[in-house]
Amino acid sequence: MALAFGLIWYHRMCFRIIFIVFFSLPLICSCAAQQVGFTKSIIADQSLAIKKIEQVFYEQSIKHRPESIVITNDYLGLSSGTQVETKGAGFTSGVAGTLLVGIGTSKSYVKDITDRIYFNSIGKIALFKKRDWFIIQINHSDGRLFRNIYTRDKSKATEFIGSIYYFLERS
Repeated sequence: MALAFGLIWYHRMCFRIIFIVFFSLPLICSCAAQQVGFTKSIIADQSLAIKKIEQVFYEQSIKHRPESIVITNDYLGLSSGTQVETKGAGFTSGVAGTLLVGIGTSKSYVKDITDRIYFNSIGKIALFKKRDWFIIQINHSDGRLFRNIYTRDKSKATEFIGSIYYFLERS
């Protein structure tokens, strides 16, 4: 009896494992970004290249959108805004029962958070698709990731890549 129960339990566990593997694997794979082939757009004008780069950056969701962009012949500068940190100290004391005197100091610093992507340091540029988003991945020449840029339009993604290559070829 115990042997029969053990075999039934073993077959149920095997079935559960097979069920989990075969039905969860497609769900896990569908969550990953898939690399997409592309043909970069040919951009022949610097002002058009700048407009295409700015448009894709500014159309990203707020989470990924930079505050400002500076594009020169040498680099792409991105500012994520200004960070202000303030530290202060103060104290009060009662004088003559009801009168309060306060003394305080504060110290602040402002930091502009920026990234610079030098065109001559860019290595591979890849395009991925995940659900409704196309993800442009800009990598350093040594393979490190510089930045991911997100757009919902494949033609804008290929124009963006073509615009980056416009500056790459001239740096």
